[in-house]
Amino acid sequence: MKIAGTTMSALVAGLAMASVVTAAVNTSSFTLDGEGWTGISSVAQVASGGAVDNGGYLAISRANADPIGEAIAGTDGGAFVGNLQTTYGEGGAADGLTISLYYRDFSTGTAQASPRYLAIMFSSGSNDNFLINPGTYPVNPPAVVKDEWRQMSLEIKFDWTDVQASAAGWNHNGSGSLTWAQVMENVTRFRVQSWDDLTGNGLNQVLGVDEVTFASVPEPMGLALLGLGGLAALRRRR
Repeated sequence: MKIAGTTMSALVAGLAMASVVTAAVNTSSFTLDGEGWTGISSVAQVASGGAVDNGGYLAISRANADPIGEAIAGTDGGAFVGNLQTTYGEGGAADGLTISLYYRDFSTGTAQASPRYLAIMFSSGSNDNFLINPGTYPVNPPAVVKDEWRQMSLEIKFDWTDVQASAAGWNHNGSGSLTWAQVMENVTRFRVQSWDDLTGNGLNQVLGVDEVTFASVPEPMGLALLGLGGLAALRRRR
């Protein structure tokens, strides 16, 4: 039996490859259109000259304290809603979700002198929201920089309890009673929100959002298998 030789090496390499292939990644690059994103009580349109690929970005003119944009179930933005634990975590090669996006402040007028704050929100139904505000929680970077594309990213672990989620900066700010896990199992809206700290100046704010990405975070076992696969390949070369 040649279990410890090439056959076993190929099996390990295959398992490592499978762990990588099953990882889910979805990105809105806004190269051609809004890709299922809409504005709420605000104007949202695709403009040219985005981040990374310079193809395009979603420009949102804010109205009062309304969210700048959101993905809605049933549209092309459906990859950002639904059962996110199943899509990006449970039963596959991942146990978490990384959210990343690029943003740029195109504001005009006096409002540009005040800091811009971003928030990420997951909603399930109309009464349950889990919100993280990077303006008060140290994710990188916390505030929008004028006339410069910046990237923001954060990671969610799907095995978090509500207490752990709140401790990590996520807060339940709805009137409903769903838990963190229940919301993540049935996300009906994923929002990126923005505001400034000068009351009444929000109408001058124009924010560009680009390359919004959801990506699975590989489990430690998947990474270990990947390493074993590399060792197996080296053994075969010898």
